[in-house]
Amino acid sequence: MKLNRLGMGTGVSRSKVIVGATLLTALAVAILWISSGIHVSGGNAVANSPVSSLFSGVDNSGSNRNLRAIYSQMPLVFEVNQGQSDGRVMFLARGAGYGLFLTPNAAVLQMQHSAISRHHSAVKAATVRMRLDGANVNSEVSGVEPLPGTSNYFIGNDPAKWHRNIPQFARVRYRSVYPGIDLVYYGRQGHLEYDFEVAPGADPRQVALSFEGAESVHLTSEGDLVLEIAGGSIRLQAPRTYQRAGTQEQQVPGQFVMLAHGRVGFKIGAYDRSRELIIDPVLTYSSFLGGTGNEGCFAITGVATAGCPGIAVDAGGSFYVAGSTASLSDFPTTSGVLQPAPSPSGGTANIFVTKFDPSGAAPLAFSTYLGGNGTDTSVGVAVDAGLNVYVAGTTTSTNFATNGTNAAFPRFC
Repeated sequence: MKLNRLGMGTGVSRSKVIVGATLLTALAVAILWISSGIHVSGGNAVANSPVSSLFSGVDNSGSNRNLRAIYSQMPLVFEVNQGQSDGRVMFLARGAGYGLFLTPNAAVLQMQHSAISRHHSAVKAATVRMRLDGANVNSEVSGVEPLPGTSNYFIGNDPAKWHRNIPQFARVRYRSVYPGIDLVYYGRQGHLEYDFEVAPGADPRQVALSFEGAESVHLTSEGDLVLEIAGGSIRLQAPRTYQRAGTQEQQVPGQFVMLAHGRVGFKIGAYDRSRELIIDPVLTYSSFLGGTGNEGCFAITGVATAGCPGIAVDAGGSFYVAGSTASLSDFPTTSGVLQPAPSPSGGTANIFVTKFDPSGAAPLAFSTYLGGNGTDTSVGVAVDAGLNVYVAGTTTSTNFATNGTNAAFPRFC
């Protein structure tokens, strides 16, 4: 399907499209969240990486392979909560198959697991809360290392409910969670890390972690910490413990240790107590990220219909998103496009096509439905040098827009 210079749109009932204001952040729109009007949640099978799904609609040239590599190494983006999440959340981040919500006294990790059938996605989610027992409940929490992008949420078709220009940070710091100890969250798209920064003279034995929502917590023979949860497990790699000496890192013996009542602490070997100590566990693996189907639609709070979104980027830095939506009343569309409203003859899901212009005064450059009286799904999108947009997908609609000979409709707007 070819769309000539068509303005695009996104949205669904309870769907979220999060948009970065720079090109790199735009490429990180693996944070395109789609809900099918159920309660959203998504994931992706280990064999079908989020990067592959993210770029499913982009050609396989060398430059786009480089974009995949860039995305996988991008820092995890932490957003200030400005109304786009629960009021108890101060910062939030989204990685490959999980959402992280930072509150004043806990880190809430939500893992998604989807079993996609031919007709719909049955989504399960597990939530684990990591609390610091005996910690300072009045710790100062702040974003550090500001990123050049911002996030924008276009939720529904009411601009009053949109959230724009939300600052992004590469790290979030909790100061003095214990006397002399700060906690810092950061990571890349595939890895979530948190460091305990132990000041000179402070005692790392103060740290005691509890995990609410885990069915069991145990250590492996390699020293990794495993949290058993509904549908799988979360593995925290044995902590990397070190001190800095100029530009060098001096490794210090350190390991997880089980404490009373299922809590977890750290056992640290001999080190120079006159210098700062870093304790760095890494969340690198979760068997919960795999499903029985091809899971590539990214969501934090709901279920996505089949037909995962694709993303393409033009030479000017604008980017184009195509996907499927079951929101047939309030999906955000723009005026002057092919199909600002869904087909009046109904249908269970429509394709959406949206263009974002991060440099423009109106980042939602255009947005349209594309569908008929059946189920319409998109599997990819591309844009050429002339800014012609091409969408590929499937349809069961008997009145899907064509030129009458089942060929591509020549022009939509």
